[in-house]
Amino acid sequence: MEGGVRISVTDDGVGMDPADAPRLLEDTPGVLPPQGTGLALRNVNARLVAIHGPDHGLTIDSAPGAGTTVSFVIPRP
Repeated sequence: MEGGVRISVTDDGVGMDPADAPRLLEDTPGVLPPQGTGLALRNVNARLVAIHGPDHGLTIDSAPGAGTTVSFVIPRP
């Protein structure tokens, strides 16, 4: 993205169905996700959105057998 910094973390793990990725970032008030299913991702996403706006949350790209990439953009002030 022009005028910002993209930070990405990629693994070569088992990946997941792309349709499942958005659920990792859903925040349902009063409902905690099952252990090991993204509470930290939800917290980081919420902080990014609160600080930089809704266009700067986490993006999760994944496919079965192809690993996963989690990225975000910090806009230039």
